[in-house]
Amino acid sequence: MTFKAAGYCISILGFVSFVLLIGFEDIQIPNKLFWQTTSFISGLVGCFFLYVVKVLNGSEAEQYHYERVSHFVRNGDRILMTLDNCTIKENNYYEDIIHERRSTIRALDDLYDPSRNMEKRYVEQSVIIYKYHNNQSEIRMISQTFYCNSEKLRYYIDSGMVFLFVDKQNKNEYMFTLN
Repeated sequence: MTFKAAGYCISILGFVSFVLLIGFEDIQIPNKLFWQTTSFISGLVGCFFLYVVKVLNGSEAEQYHYERVSHFVRNGDRILMTLDNCTIKENNYYEDIIHERRSTIRALDDLYDPSRNMEKRYVEQSVIIYKYHNNQSEIRMISQTFYCNSEKLRYYIDSGMVFLFVDKQNKNEYMFTLN
């Protein structure tokens, strides 16, 4: 937080002093170009501090995901996924990618063949379904989408790389991880 505040202060002071120095003449301030350059560089240094703070802290979504993973690792039951205790479902499809850049040549191509400026991409998706047996009932837990085919996901599960973390207090809160 202190680096962020320092970055804002340094950049604001640097850029404001740069703008204010433009209005003065060389007679009033000796070495005006030197002071303008120094204030502009200090403004850039402040912006660099802000950039470093942003990169080091990461985005809010990354922080939320990291906190969620660490919460489940600390407070959850860890279940190793095996091919015997879960099922894998696969959903593969083709996605149309339309080239957005338009030109007169592409417009003429579209008149000849409308699908000429489109490209098809094959998307592979798989999910894991696990049935968690609670004391009284059975809870069906579905993982997030893994962007790989079912054979690759089976390999990860067979290698012991996929875990399910279930919250001890609330069994409806869970998370699948691929290490």
